[in-house]
Amino acid sequence: MRHQIYILLISLLIINCNNESKEDTESENLFRDNIDLESVSLNKNLLQEKTLDSINDDSNTAKKTEQNVKIISKTQYLKDFLSEPINLIDFKKRYGPSNSGQLKANKYYYKPKDEGFYYKYMLFNGLGFGKNPMRYLNGKIMSEGDLFNSFQIYVYHFGHTGSFDFYDKNEVLIGFRSAGMHEALGKANLTGKTLQEIEALFGNDYIDAGNIIIYQYNNRVLSLKLKSSKVEWIKYYHQSSKVEKEKIPEHLIIFN
Repeated sequence: MRHQIYILLISLLIINCNNESKEDTESENLFRDNIDLESVSLNKNLLQEKTLDSINDDSNTAKKTEQNVKIISKTQYLKDFLSEPINLIDFKKRYGPSNSGQLKANKYYYKPKDEGFYYKYMLFNGLGFGKNPMRYLNGKIMSEGDLFNSFQIYVYHFGHTGSFDFYDKNEVLIGFRSAGMHEALGKANLTGKTLQEIEALFGNDYIDAGNIIIYQYNNRVLSLKLKSSKVEWIKYYHQSSKVEKEKIPEHLIIFN
């Protein structure tokens, strides 16, 4: 009898141990499942953060690329403009003839190696009193005297003065000045434009000399006089040297 009771007690003990073992296993599995869920959630959050960071990085890169393209575009436009602000031969053909005379040499003017002389053109017939005369910033039509002084083109003519002819193509553009507005100037028709419009064309890399701003590239210079944030007059020169902010030549800051 005692033996049977002993066997029964051992059997109950074994069953109890198995139940505890099963409960421990289930508890461990549940704990692991919780860890796996937390890990998945954490990885998901990290993935979302990385994705957002990646999107932000791509957006910032796209913005920087767009800005760089705009800067490059403006720089290239400035270079192209300064290389040929007006087509000299075509302009003379379409709006000439004009008055003309010799131009006093200036140490700042570009001087070709070949023999020649400086010359200037003013009072172009095609800019006078026709249907579309040249006007000032305030809209006033230029008189003959105004036109004589307010728009002039400067050239270096190769050869001797005795062989000069208005329609001769044997010359290069040295500069011009304009205080007037006229479609004949094409892309050089800048008088009347706002500073914002000028910066939209050429950028903001210029010498700031108060009411004068100066763009330059490869010794070619564009000087613009501002009045109430609008261009009052412009001067262009192919120079012999680069313009330094501390020593701006007088011919770039005075309209004469």
